[in-house]
Amino acid sequence: MKKLCYLLIPCLFVVSCKKDKVVIEQVEQITINKDSINNVINDSIVLKLPEKIQNLYKKFDNKIIWSSSKNRKDLLESISKCSEDGLFVENYELEKLKSFEKNRNQLNYFDFEKYDIFLSKAFNNLSNHLKRGIINPKEMYSDWDVPFRNAIEINQLANAIDNEKIKSFLKDHTAQNNSYIILKENLKKYKEFPNEAFSLIPKASKIVLNETHTSIPLIKRKLKYFGFITENDESTLYDNSTFNAVKKFQESQGLSADGVIGNSTFNALNISKESLLKKIRIAMERAKWYPDNISNTCLFVNIPDFKVHFIFEGDTIDTKRTVVGTVKRKTPVLSSRISDLIFNPTWTLPPTIVKEDMTPKAKKNRGYFAASRITIKDNKGNIVDPKDWNPENYNAYRYVQSSGIDNALGLVKFNFANKYSVFLHDTNHRDYFDRSNRALSSGCVRIEDPLAFSKSVLMKENEEKWKDFEIDSIIKRAEKRTISLTKTIKIYQFYTTFWIQNNVFHTRKDVYNYDDALYQKLRSQSIFN
Repeated sequence: MKKLCYLLIPCLFVVSCKKDKVVIEQVEQITINKDSINNVINDSIVLKLPEKIQNLYKKFDNKIIWSSSKNRKDLLESISKCSEDGLFVENYELEKLKSFEKNRNQLNYFDFEKYDIFLSKAFNNLSNHLKRGIINPKEMYSDWDVPFRNAIEINQLANAIDNEKIKSFLKDHTAQNNSYIILKENLKKYKEFPNEAFSLIPKASKIVLNETHTSIPLIKRKLKYFGFITENDESTLYDNSTFNAVKKFQESQGLSADGVIGNSTFNALNISKESLLKKIRIAMERAKWYPDNISNTCLFVNIPDFKVHFIFEGDTIDTKRTVVGTVKRKTPVLSSRISDLIFNPTWTLPPTIVKEDMTPKAKKNRGYFAASRITIKDNKGNIVDPKDWNPENYNAYRYVQSSGIDNALGLVKFNFANKYSVFLHDTNHRDYFDRSNRALSSGCVRIEDPLAFSKSVLMKENEEKWKDFEIDSIIKRAEKRTISLTKTIKIYQFYTTFWIQNNVFHTRKDVYNYDDALYQKLRSQSIFN
C-alpha cells in the first residue's frame, strides 16, 4: 500500500492549473480520509521507534493504531488520573497530547503520524508503569536480586486496542499487592489533608512529661491528624495521654521512644505535605518491584528498619534487631530460601574483606592470623604457614576462621543461596545493637540474640526436638553442626523507608541514600525521550 504522503504529489500537480476551490476540495478529502484503515505510517519513521513500539505497529501492519475516538479518550482520561497511582501526569505529556487531540482533524499528516506514535508510547509506558513500576531496579542497583515483573506483551496491548478496552486493561494490570493498595489509599488520604495538618510547630529545646509549653496544642492537633490520638484540646500541659501518643509516634518514625520531644521528634512532626507525598510515591514504586506472591512463612528483613521478623503462616513469631551493611558495603536486596542453620560455624572470609581488611593488617603483622584464629589454605586445601604466605598473591588462598564465640559469624548462621555470599548470622560485636544507626556490617545481616531466634525457627520445624535445651547442648559441645530445614522458609531482604501499619505512616532514615536519586529518575521519564 502506497503511503499517503506519496499520493499528495500527483494530486497537487493535477490541481495546480485549476481553480483554488479544487485545491481546497482535494486537501479536505485528504483530511477526511486520515482515519482510513489504509493509512500507513512511513517505514523510515517506524524503524526509528523503540523495538517494542515497532512490534506493536507490525501487529497493525504499520497502519494508524489510534483511529478509535473511544480509545483515545479513554487513554487520555487514564493519563489524567495516573497521579492516583503515584505517577506523574507530566511524564506522559498530557497537555501536548490534548493539544494534538483538540486539533487532530487539522493536523498535517506528519503530525498526525507523530500523535499516533505518542499515544502508542504513552499506552505502553503507562500500562507497564502501573504494573511493575517506572524503573527497573536491576538497572539502577548492582546489589538487587529480586525477580523483576515481566513486561506487558505486545499481543495484550494490541488486543486491548482492538477491543476498545483501554480503561479496563489498565485497571487489570495495575499492581494488586496489599502494600501497594494501602499506599494508594493513603496517597489519596494525605493529598486531601488540609494545610493545617502540616503547619509548622515552633521548636523547643525539649519538652518532657508534665511540662507546659505553647507548642503542645499544635503537637496534639498534629498527632490527631496523623492517627495517634482521637481527641485533642488546647491545654498546654504535656500530659500522660499525649506522652504515650508521642512515644508511639516516635516508634513509628524509627526514633528512640522515650516520650521526650526534642529536635528529632520536632523534625518528624514537622514533615511537609510535599515530603510526605514524595515518600509515599517512592514507596509505591518499590511496592511494584516486589513479588505479589510473598510467602506467609518467611524471614523478613527491611534493611532501613534494622529488624528481622520470623513470620510463620501469616503470624509474626519473633522479631529481633539487626545490623546491616554500611553505605560502602551495602546489604543486598534479594529473595531466597533458608536451606539450613549452622551452629558453631567456621567463617570463610569473602573476597572483599580479604582484600580490603585482612591483607593490609596481615602484611603489617603475620601474627594477625594466629590472633584471629584464621587458617590459610592453598588451592589444594593444604594449610599454609603464615610465614610462607605471599601477600602480593593474596587471592590465591582461602582463609578460614575457626568456630567459637569470637568468630565473626558468632554461634549460628542462616544459610540461603545468593550470589553475594551473604547470610544472616550472630556476631562478635554484640554491642552494636544498642546503636540507633546500625548500618555497620560488611553486607551480611547480623541478628541480636540469634540462638533464641534460631530456636523460634526450629520449633516450627520440629517442636518436640527443639523445645528444650538441644541448642544449648550443641553450643556447649563446640562442634560445628548443620541443621537442614525440611519446611520451606523464604527469606526477603527488602528496602523501604515508608510504609503504612495500623493506619499510621512509618518512616525510616534512608541509610543508603537511595530515595532522592530514585525520585529524580521517576520525575525525569517522558514518552518523548
